[in-house]
Amino acid sequence: MFDGKVLVLKVGGSLIAPKDSNKPDYEKINNITKFISRLKQETPSLSIILVHGAGSFGHPEAKSFGLSTTPTQKHHDLAHAISETHSKVSELSHLLISALQSSQIPAISIPPVVLDLNTTSSTASITRLVGKFLSVGLIPVLHGDVAFNGDFVWILSGDVIVKLLCEGVQSCKGEVWGVMYLTNVDGVYRSPPYFGPPVNELNVGVDGGVVFGDVEGDVSGGMKLKVESAVEVARMGVDVWIGNGGGDAEVLVAVAKKERLDVGTWVRSKGK
Repeated sequence: MFDGKVLVLKVGGSLIAPKDSNKPDYEKINNITKFISRLKQETPSLSIILVHGAGSFGHPEAKSFGLSTTPTQKHHDLAHAISETHSKVSELSHLLISALQSSQIPAISIPPVVLDLNTTSSTASITRLVGKFLSVGLIPVLHGDVAFNGDFVWILSGDVIVKLLCEGVQSCKGEVWGVMYLTNVDGVYRSPPYFGPPVNELNVGVDGGVVFGDVEGDVSGGMKLKVESAVEVARMGVDVWIGNGGGDAEVLVAVAKKERLDVGTWVRSKGK
């Protein structure tokens, strides 16, 4: 199902749709597009899966309905919660996919809300569709979304989707070349508010002394969940990078090819 190497890109919602604004950041979207286009030119055999967050397109709606990453019992506003939250993040996803397609990048949407999910194991449902699209040269695009079944509704964050994808690729004997978290900051810092250089490398099993601040309006866990997910992925033997997705596209390509190890924060399994 998965031939060759697979790179998972997680584009932070705060990068392309800052939570202090109700507008998308077209400059950042174009930069991401430029990066992916250049990466595909230089490494045509590398398969790419793109996951993005919601930012201001979905977090306010989810918060207004009391939705979070913790599954909650369905209630009378369930239909409205699903409809309004999904509709908003889909709007952002459409903008990103349109930008990619305008640069001749064959991106296709996989909205998690339509997948057969449960609250504990969603790997198989996601992996099956992603593998199908990758096999014909498409770049699947997933995003943080509302997830629900007959009894519960919750927010399936993009960071959790990344972990599920890595599990799925490896379970099908595929190779996850790496995971890149493209954020609006230069990496992971030992303490807010982001003074000094970020931590260059966090080894799983070694406490990096990272302190996390709360992000107002973020219902999917902020940087804390990002690093926790990165650690889980690193335990699978996958190199994970967390850094600024608004930076130079050439630098991002070099990071993706693991030719630049001096920027951002690398999360690796201890001893690798």
